[in-house]
Amino acid sequence: MKRVILLAALAVMCSSFCGGCWLVQGPGAQPAEAYDLASAAVQKTPFCRFDRVRNLSPAGRKMLYRHADNRISESAVCWVQSPEALIGRYLASGFPTAPDAPRIGLTILCFELDLAAGQAVMTVELACSGVGNGPEKIRRQTYTAPLADASGAAASRAMSLCAEELSKTIINMIQEK
Repeated sequence: MKRVILLAALAVMCSSFCGGCWLVQGPGAQPAEAYDLASAAVQKTPFCRFDRVRNLSPAGRKMLYRHADNRISESAVCWVQSPEALIGRYLASGFPTAPDAPRIGLTILCFELDLAAGQAVMTVELACSGVGNGPEKIRRQTYTAPLADASGAAASRAMSLCAEELSKTIINMIQEK
């Protein structure tokens, strides 16, 4: 009897030490495919500084798909980072910086793949300050790009095009007097 109790105690200790993996046999979680944005084109000018990018959209690392009935579903594939990190890194790698450069604040309002319309959609609110002596410029803009299909690769291409258009808007805001 002592031997049975000792073996049971040993099994419990081993189970807690090994995470119970020998008790619960099952398929492991399959890693999801992760997609990134294309690299940003490096600008020589204008100089700017980016404030923290905020994300007010419901999008996280999972790709969000909007259907014709306004239902939102998540994809099995994901982004390598959250939308705010993706866009922040994209912009920071594309623009030169200087201490006295204009400041750009950015809030992501929508970051999704609209299957019914066949397009990627990114809506942002931009705030640009420090350009000349003028007041802060605020602009809300929606960027869309054709979405070939519901794959992660197509989503990456389409969102990269949206990010490229965002870069052009930032350049225009800085150059406006």
